[in-house]
Amino acid sequence: MVRYMQSFGIKLKRLREEKELTQKELGALLGLTRATISSYERCALYPSVEALISICRFFNVTADYMLGLADTNTFDTSYLTDQQELIIRAILDEFREKNCKT
Repeated sequence: MVRYMQSFGIKLKRLREEKELTQKELGALLGLTRATISSYERCALYPSVEALISICRFFNVTADYMLGLADTNTFDTSYLTDQQELIIRAILDEFREKNCKT
């Protein structure tokens, strides 16, 4: 469990820095405090399920990736046919458009 949470802290910090956000800014966006984000990154505190979901949604990554259960932060589509992948991409684009309008 500790190994997975260390991975979480490292990944959270990297994702935050990639978006050029401070801990305080990320905390405000997620409804968390700067101290909470700092604690997650230092592996001193583990996120609640709700916080984990918020983090995954914000960074558009899977919980498996954040928890160290998967090495990639994307979905594996290698088993889909070309047509199936096009359908999935169209659905994702539709969701993306709808979410940008709200």
